[in-house]
Amino acid sequence: MTATKAKRNPRWNNDEIILALDLYFRLNGKAEDDSNPEVKMLSDRLQLLSPVESKIYEKFRNTNAVTLKLQNLRHYDPERSGGMPGGGKLDGEILLRYYNDREQLHALANSIIRSLDYKLPESPLNNDEDASALEGRRLERLHTYLERNKKLVAKKKAAEMAKHGKLACAACEFDFQHFYGPLGHDFIECHHKVPLSQLGKAVFTRLDDYLLLCANCHRMIHKIKNCDLEVLKKAISVAKT
Repeated sequence: MTATKAKRNPRWNNDEIILALDLYFRLNGKAEDDSNPEVKMLSDRLQLLSPVESKIYEKFRNTNAVTLKLQNLRHYDPERSGGMPGGGKLDGEILLRYYNDREQLHALANSIIRSLDYKLPESPLNNDEDASALEGRRLERLHTYLERNKKLVAKKKAAEMAKHGKLACAACEFDFQHFYGPLGHDFIECHHKVPLSQLGKAVFTRLDDYLLLCANCHRMIHKIKNCDLEVLKKAISVAKT
């Protein structure tokens, strides 16, 4: 027996709004109708992005829903009049976040689209609580998955051990085994240093794209724009003086 589809669609999430906002800017804020081929393409991509929801909810992210979202975004556009209210607070937050950084927005949108070709594990991963709430949720999951991939971590550790004879934090040089003895043997975390906006490209097979960090530095580096290691090192140096 086929389940009846729910009538009320879920709220738009971060990734979806990022993709819609990128289209909104590319259309110069025009409220296109649902016959526009780019509107149709975005609708198709949104359904690929959330395949479960597209099967459960009626008219999930169809072309009419996309044009409505473009109108919602226009409502928050400080340089344009009109639009339709009711889209949600997140629409305005994301629009203002990227209003003067459209190149970064476009790069992030393209990364989300490219990531559709990469199958994430079916079980949801906990997002890094230090990751920005305005970044692509799918990219955060991909980033977290890459950092926690057991085979990758093992290869990176083996490479660092062969090269340096120890596993020390790339930022503060903390060595768990030196400090804790046998308890700290082989213990360190693996950080994927490619920025979220660049994920989706074929970057997750090179060990050079990863850093070994202690737990503290790993959390701190996610608070820095583009996870810049040199900025973290400088902060550590200043804190020691």
